[in-house]
Amino acid sequence: MPKIFVDYTLVGHARRFKTPVKRRLRCELHDGDTVVVFGDDVPEARARVLHVSADITDVEFELLDA
Repeated sequence: MPKIFVDYTLVGHARRFKTPVKRRLRCELHDGDTVVVFGDDVPEARARVLHVSADITDVEFELLDA
């Protein structure tokens, strides 16, 4: 399962959020995929990819573990 770094200072406590993902990893993701998100001092959590595009830096996620 892919792991995605999330800057939680920008996301806060949102269950749905967008965060930048490097192109190489974006090309491996598809809408509906489940990934692991992590950040500084925040436990890992599962998230669903809501929308990803190879041309747009931000990927939209929804936390599943909340």
